[in-house]
Amino acid sequence: MRHRHRSIPAVVGLLALLTACGSSSTLSEATPEPTVETTTVTTEAPTTTVAPTTVAPTTTVATAAGWTAFDPYDIGLPLAVPCCASNWYDLAASPAFPAPGEPLADGVYRIEWEWPATAATTVTARLHRFAPCSELPDGSCEAPPEGMAFAPTEVGVDPTDDHVLELPLDATLTVVLGGFNGWEADGSYAVGNGLDLVDLVMAVDADFDVAIMQPHLAGANDGDIVAGLVATPAHGFGPAPDDVLVLAYTHGEAPPLLFQTLFYNWDDPDTSRGSDVLGPIALQVDDGTYTVTVYAGFYS
Repeated sequence: MRHRHRSIPAVVGLLALLTACGSSSTLSEATPEPTVETTTVTTEAPTTTVAPTTVAPTTTVATAAGWTAFDPYDIGLPLAVPCCASNWYDLAASPAFPAPGEPLADGVYRIEWEWPATAATTVTARLHRFAPCSELPDGSCEAPPEGMAFAPTEVGVDPTDDHVLELPLDATLTVVLGGFNGWEADGSYAVGNGLDLVDLVMAVDADFDVAIMQPHLAGANDGDIVAGLVATPAHGFGPAPDDVLVLAYTHGEAPPLLFQTLFYNWDDPDTSRGSDVLGPIALQVDDGTYTVTVYAGFYS
């Protein structure tokens, strides 16, 4: 995976369930003109009938829902990976993966994917199961202090089993997005749908290319790029709240995305994208509907 964080975020939320949301608008259907019969005129021309107007069928157009701020403690999903060499906590084990062609069982799964470079309608995601640390192979969880056992509430990600899912990036997908709007301010979390997420990915990629990658590849000093954007915000980039390094990116009503480093593709910085900052976290399946959490907030 290209998206890798050297450190792990400070917030993990595990609380009540969120219902999936989507939005669509319906184009109104025109009323057809009635059939009009002409009468026979006094000339010898034959009686004629005017054909009825053909009416296009009603069309439903899926739309972005728009990001809506919400309290992160209102959702029963991990919002970020664990902080400070710790494990996941108080998270139910994921169900077993289904047989080929069968749907996923209701539950919560770890999810990862590569961000599409174009405005895709689906993305190929890879799922892993959450399981108690005591049941996983060595190295799957942060080890407890010497002489101690894992707590029953400690959970890790099973590295021995995975599942490929074609995840729809449309109005049926609920997206919970974490960013950074300051230590005490509201607005660090918002909920939208898959179309909102695609719009954000396309925007941050395009703006990152102009504001950061083009000067970087032209030989500009990275520190000078940051200083310039802090002094004169442009293309959505500006100073991060509460003087947290390095930059924040804003787009529409989405929470600010926190860039604590310019390049999150450490293996090949010169091919970095703005969307590298967005980390997929978890997938919730609930009666066939999908909710994903994505994080671009503070990392300790």
